Amino acid sequence: MLNQLIETKRYNIEQSISMITFTLHFQNFLNLSFFNIQLTQTSLSVLIKNIEEPLIQGIFWHRVIINKSYWNFENSILTIYVYKEIESIWPTIIIRPINTLIDSSIDLQSLYQLALNYEYGDCGFSSDKQKALYLYNLCAKKGSIIAQTKLALIYQQGRTNGFPIDIDGKKALVILEKAINNSQSQLALQLSYSSNPNQINNNNNNN
Repeated sequence: MLNQLIETKRYNIEQSISMITFTLHFQNFLNLSFFNIQLTQTSLSVLIKNIEEPLIQGIFWHRVIINKSYWNFENSILTIYVYKEIESIWPTIIIRPINTLIDSSIDLQSLYQLALNYEYGDCGFSSDKQKALYLYNLCAKKGSIIAQTKLALIYQQGRTNGFPIDIDGKKALVILEKAINNSQSQLALQLSYSSNPNQINNNNNNN
């Protein structure tokens, strides 16, 4: 059976012709009661309670079956199993935010995928480089390293690939430096948590 695995900073997605599996890894102090998960035939929303920014949130490529879908939390891993209404391999999983306005209601991975859809005209979208540029900027401001790297490349190439901007090597370098700094900060944070796995739990208890 054909399977496709998509790895992101926050979660992994694996799809077969009949289902989609979302996998999210957490520190061991969490349990299922920490999460607010809402699944409809056309959308999925996953949040940690009392935290505004979603882990996953957006509109699916196609409809899903609610009464067959389920989720569980074991060994610090949240797994969500979503069954497709029609068996097929989707070209993308989440195609747009739930709200009509593009804001913090969509997670970074879905926002970046939306930018790609507008850049290349994928998944039924008309190519719109201006809108793609806006979305890459929005992703970059929210701290997406892959979007910052992409944006640096866009400013380095200018109008070569159809984006409505002139070449700006200085701006490209500034954005790329941010991406490098963010990457180093994330690595340091991961190493810190690895060396002291109780750190998050202690912080949570103190709040």
